[in-house]
Amino acid sequence: MNSPLDTFRSLNGFQQTGENQYQARCPAHDDRTASLSIGTGQDGKALVHCHAGCSTEAVVTAMGITTKDLFPANGNGSGKRVVVATYDYRDLDGTLLYQVVRFKPKEFQQRRPAGGGWDWSVKGIKRVPYRLPELKAADSIFITEGEKDADALQGIGLTATCNAGGAGKWPDELDQYFRPEQEVVIIPDNDEPGRKHAELVAGHLHPKVESVKILRLEGLPEKGDVSDWLQGRDPEGAAEELCKLAEGAPEWDPGAEEHQGKSVAVEPSMVFRPANDIMAEPRTAEIVSGIAWANCLTTFTAESGTGKTFCLLSIAAAVSDDSHWFDRQVSPGSVAYVSFEGDAIGVRLRAIREVQGRELRNVYVVRASQPLSPMINKERVETPSPGELILREALENLRDSLSGSGLPPIKLIIIDTIRASMSGSEDSSETVSAYLRAARRVASSAPGAAVILVHHTGWQDGDNTRKRERGSSAFRGNIDGTVYLERPKSDAEAACGRLILQAVKARDCELAPPLYLVRRCVTLTATAEEAATGRPVTSCVIERDGSTPQDRQVAEAAEHQEIDLRILRVIAERSTTATSKDSIRLATGLKRDLVYEAIERLIYRNWIRPPERQRQPYTVTDLGMAALEEAKGSSHPESSRAVPSSRPE
Repeated sequence: MNSPLDTFRSLNGFQQTGENQYQARCPAHDDRTASLSIGTGQDGKALVHCHAGCSTEAVVTAMGITTKDLFPANGNGSGKRVVVATYDYRDLDGTLLYQVVRFKPKEFQQRRPAGGGWDWSVKGIKRVPYRLPELKAADSIFITEGEKDADALQGIGLTATCNAGGAGKWPDELDQYFRPEQEVVIIPDNDEPGRKHAELVAGHLHPKVESVKILRLEGLPEKGDVSDWLQGRDPEGAAEELCKLAEGAPEWDPGAEEHQGKSVAVEPSMVFRPANDIMAEPRTAEIVSGIAWANCLTTFTAESGTGKTFCLLSIAAAVSDDSHWFDRQVSPGSVAYVSFEGDAIGVRLRAIREVQGRELRNVYVVRASQPLSPMINKERVETPSPGELILREALENLRDSLSGSGLPPIKLIIIDTIRASMSGSEDSSETVSAYLRAARRVASSAPGAAVILVHHTGWQDGDNTRKRERGSSAFRGNIDGTVYLERPKSDAEAACGRLILQAVKARDCELAPPLYLVRRCVTLTATAEEAATGRPVTSCVIERDGSTPQDRQVAEAAEHQEIDLRILRVIAERSTTATSKDSIRLATGLKRDLVYEAIERLIYRNWIRPPERQRQPYTVTDLGMAALEEAKGSSHPESSRAVPSSRPE
């Protein structure tokens, strides 16, 4: 590429806004506006700033590049790179889907064909195994860690494949391309990531194929691979020798201790205890009053974009260096925040420290990618996944490090989010239950800590206005606590910053009252690099909503009145076309639930009459017309003044 800016020209909405200034839609989040600012520094480096809070690392990762690509090829940073190999990933028909590019110095990037050139972002592209067309007719398949090794085996007459991205990056969607009658032999690189990757792939394919083996080649140097093993060997003889080694390798057994890495704690026996002993046990300790309890799982559920991460980081800050989160008492200690989504956590933590004065001295963050969901074989035997084992080990290391340094123990673990940390279907009760068991095993690595699992809302919960958690009912049935973070209905259209935190399930405790909060936008002190973009650095902080319940009731009544009059006008002015709730919704531009509820209120007040037959319109009654005239005659027709009910007794 001629300039670092060339990488960004393929982004949606890319356009020039000034001298050496550009904008585009950010690839790191679901963006409908051009929120990504791109500029050029004096040294030729591309300067990137996402106004939604995505970090530079998140932006370049979403584009399939690295931060080194922000520097000119012959300037500061990476120096000139040379393409040494390209690896084509094709679908079953041989159509090129994307390409892995290997550079010297050693580095990999992915790109896809676009308009006669290349788009260096492969976000959303269908993923397939390497050399997929060759896999169709093969009965025996070797799986390596990288394309170079797969090509080396293909060169001696063996069918071989791998996944893009290297160790630990085998996505679920690759499993579908393997057939029940095939035999798979996995050859790991001679290092810990290679061995864990082999276990990961074996767990994926074991339920899909006839046979899975892991062939560990002897005599390899540390980090050595099958290409090293082939060096100096006759190709024909090497193929024959490798097939014999594969034939003698044992079948992979997911239940074997060697594959589990760490055994899952199992009670050796069950012992009945007297009821008096049980009653004498202390109650479960609250880590955050009404929200999180020691050794328990809580789902923290909200619609996308509500402010879940801002709220949870605020809770983390309170646990780390305070005894209260607003009016909720907390048990102070260290916090382990596990981010599976790559959010701009750094900027958000800066806002908490800079604006609210939190020290954050006991908050620890790790970015994770491998799912926690366990592997389940054909006999339904459950084996911890590499992702679970890695996280448990990381938590144990943090726990031991804190203890050895005399620092507070881990009191809170936040896993953000369930969807990103889970493999399989959210709608499967079996899959969800297995995931939650894995989450409890993760919690056991920090005894006494509470675990908060961040989740998204899905479908409407019966006649309630709340949307409940997405997926299987096992999310609520097998969990200890359930908390919702919601926007008030009156703020739904205006996208205001008011929030309501409401617990609907609490372990052995009465439900705490709702907590009313405000998400406030703030401008931060920019670093030198950020200041060079000319754009402010913004984020949000969570604060207590100072309004009283009476204030909120008045605001909600005023909002209802405004919506009711708006719908009343549509029905009056479009008397022949207001034939259904949806036609009224389209005419007002309001959200579905707001319109439906307002129509029910208007019918109850006797301001409108519903259609008597299908395709007939709603009609405004005399009382409704009087209300319109009264509103029209007022100097502030849509003020917060309460409208008395006109419903006849």
